[in-house]
Amino acid sequence: SYYPEVHQWAIDKNLTIFSNSDSHQPMAHDYEPSKGEFRPYTLVFAEERTPESIKEALLDRRTAGVFQGKLIGDSRFLEAIFKESVSMEVASVSIKGQGGAGFQIHNSSDIDFEMVSGECQDGSLRVPEKVTLFAGKTVFLQARGTSDTMAGLKTVPVSYEVKNLMPGPGEGLPVTLELEVDFSPAE
Repeated sequence: SYYPEVHQWAIDKNLTIFSNSDSHQPMAHDYEPSKGEFRPYTLVFAEERTPESIKEALLDRRTAGVFQGKLIGDSRFLEAIFKESVSMEVASVSIKGQGGAGFQIHNSSDIDFEMVSGECQDGSLRVPEKVTLFAGKTVFLQARGTSDTMAGLKTVPVSYEVKNLMPGPGEGLPVTLELEVDFSPAE
């Protein structure tokens, strides 16, 4: 189980985050890997694969817990995982006036990213409110222009909250996708 009050307590007391099990039976009784279920585990961000480096990382709180498709930990590690895992397959797309376009976004990680509350910060695009970036897959994100007055190539920041990357209880990780959009009129 995930305990939000324990998560908050670990934050308040500046404790290392762990995700583990107290199961006394074979894991196959509790989890079915063939259905994408895995036992809880802790990621340790050590500089080397040595006992000393692992101990140093644990004492420095460089961990994240993984449980039921959630990553729980300090935002600096969750941000790094997201940024290193997500890439745009199409660097620039063209939107004429209020037309639409699509962006291919690849997630190279082993965990889905469940994003909600899609919002274009400057109001020039309409994007889906919910998007799931599936593990190891490329997802098509559709966007629509909202104005005929935009012109030229622009980087459009789009904000989402990744619900299953949790820096705090009930708190998803805020992320920004930088979309390259050409608003030039058709020739």
